[in-house]
Amino acid sequence: MGKSLADQLLSAGLVDARKVKQLQQEKRKEQKHQPKGQMTAQAELKQKAEQARAQKTEQDRLLNEQRLQAERLKEMKVQVRQILQLHTVPAAGEIRFNFKDANSGKIRYLFVTETQQNLLAAGQLLICANGKRAVLVSRETAERIKERLPDVILFDALIKQGSSELDEAYKDFPIPDDLDW
Repeated sequence: MGKSLADQLLSAGLVDARKVKQLQQEKRKEQKHQPKGQMTAQAELKQKAEQARAQKTEQDRLLNEQRLQAERLKEMKVQVRQILQLHTVPAAGEIRFNFKDANSGKIRYLFVTETQQNLLAAGQLLICANGKRAVLVSRETAERIKERLPDVILFDALIKQGSSELDEAYKDFPIPDDLDW
């Protein structure tokens, strides 16, 4: 077993036995007079270092989690863009179909054919956002998109849009089905 530093210095002749004994007595007195609840300076530094290390670890974990969420969101956007490129129903009609954008609340329009207008009203076709453009997709495609990013769906006739207070006020006044805009 190795010798203590005091023993090594004593054997090298750098300090004498009386000086070593005096230092050991001072150290014992210091420890004896120190209250039990207080820590030494080294223990305080060690505790602060441990707290800083734990705080840094937690901060790194949160940053990593945010980075992973951003990567997942980016991956979902790419998947939705690919689905929309492959499964878009071409809308090239002469009838202007007005709809309320579910995300912005603005009234937008899309030119569709008469059959597409009927399918939109029946809920068989939905309108989704592909970048800044609005495109038509089938209900099955929209369900696949909704699993990934539900905010992409701009118009769904089967989802009740509007306030319930207005519906209550006008429940006695039905809207005719043969109304063309």
